Amino acid sequence: MVIPENDFIGTLKQIRLIDMMLSFAVMIMGIFLVSKLVTQVINPIKSLIKETEKIKEFNLEGDGRVYSRIKEIISLSNAINAMKNGLKAFRSYVPADLVKMLILKGEDARLGGEKKIITAFFSDISDFTEIT
Repeated sequence: MVIPENDFIGTLKQIRLIDMMLSFAVMIMGIFLVSKLVTQVINPIKSLIKETEKIKEFNLEGDGRVYSRIKEIISLSNAINAMKNGLKAFRSYVPADLVKMLILKGEDARLGGEKKIITAFFSDISDFTEIT
């Protein structure tokens, strides 16, 4: 007695094909959803990196807040903004060029100074008081 194979497993072959197509569709949707999620995480982080680079150059202009639905990114954005505000206040007491120089050299601000040998030249115009 000979019975065609499809009589026994034909339905299983159809179910397997449908299962493979559904799995492929779910995989494509998953890839799309993950890429959207990654984009929502990566773009705010890139913006925060740009802000920190601006701070490194002591460029404190602009708000620079980053808006996101992710709590940690919002916290990091708020911390960076608070740091910018603190540096703006610091800039009112210390010249910006000095702070930039410290940042570029990687040195800490400290009290005191440096001992250097310098040459100072003082000059006076004769009879300046009478002329003015």
